[in-house]
Amino acid sequence: MTIEGFLITLRSIFGGAVLTAVAGLFGAWRQSRREHDRWVRQERLRVYLPVVAFLSDYDQALASATGRYQRIQDEIRTAPPDSDADVIVDSYGEEEDELAALQARATEILTPLKVLGPEAVQAAAAAWELAAYANEYGTPWLVGKAAGPMLAAMREALGVEVFAPHSTRTPGVV
Repeated sequence: MTIEGFLITLRSIFGGAVLTAVAGLFGAWRQSRREHDRWVRQERLRVYLPVVAFLSDYDQALASATGRYQRIQDEIRTAPPDSDADVIVDSYGEEEDELAALQARATEILTPLKVLGPEAVQAAAAAWELAAYANEYGTPWLVGKAAGPMLAAMREALGVEVFAPHSTRTPGVV
């Protein structure tokens, strides 16, 4: 065997070893990325599920409080001039407290979205929060309208596709 043959054999051995090592490192990196992506999806799902339940609770409390508020306003408008409006308004307190408690929990519920994102979910959550705190009782549709994009962004972040070819309904709170 000549020196040239020996060098060719040696180069083939080392080349094969380097190629195998690079392929192994690439495979390990790819597997690591897959596991990380899976972990992120699981964590997002863990965080998103309570948010969906919260949005539903908030929507129901807001609708109830808004209806009650409208009835109280109607009763005050039609009440005799010597009626005590405070007595009428005091009957509203229970539902107002429920809504205030949910608003107080909103930051606690939505904060994990700011950590796990992605940006589309963070932006949609911020828009919902702004609508919820700016809401007047006569405009609950504003909060409901802000919930749809947040739910859509969460579904997209999880890779969930919703197929509803015959539905024209805008996504809303579940």
